[in-house]
Amino acid sequence: MAYVYKGTKRDEDTPAQAPRIPRPVKPGEFDPSACGTYAGYRRHQKHGVPTCRDCKTAMAAYSRDRYKPRPPKGFTPEACGTYPGYSRHEYHNVPPCDPCKAAKLEYQKQWREAIRSKPPSPPTIRKQCATYAGYMRHQRAAEKPCDKCRDAYTQYMSKYRTRRRAA
Repeated sequence: MAYVYKGTKRDEDTPAQAPRIPRPVKPGEFDPSACGTYAGYRRHQKHGVPTCRDCKTAMAAYSRDRYKPRPPKGFTPEACGTYPGYSRHEYHNVPPCDPCKAAKLEYQKQWREAIRSKPPSPPTIRKQCATYAGYMRHQRAAEKPCDKCRDAYTQYMSKYRTRRRAA
């Protein structure tokens, strides 16, 4: 059978879908003895009775507890107090403990000192030298830029700042 577009005569000839029948209410009357619990909230829904404040509060608490982040089964705090321990906290979405935070800070300090103490390598003369791109290439290679590239960078930045001020 070919596709029938909505609003065509053939579409009008087909019978409409049967109306949706509401779900029947379970037998028995509403018992408010469980109000203030998650089960009480569910009873309100089941019997079509408006939800009371105690049951809404209980539902909110249930949802908070159910969906709060929990440490996964694979997380064990064996390596706490080290940088890998801090990384493990992040991987498992667990807030890091104080010893792990201290270990991360110490690791970062050592890393920064190692970078600062490393002398820059001498510049390599490339085809792009004497251009802004050549200056950036020196920077990426952790080299000290050559004089031609430094002059090109200075000229580029002065033009850039002039354009920024004009805009």
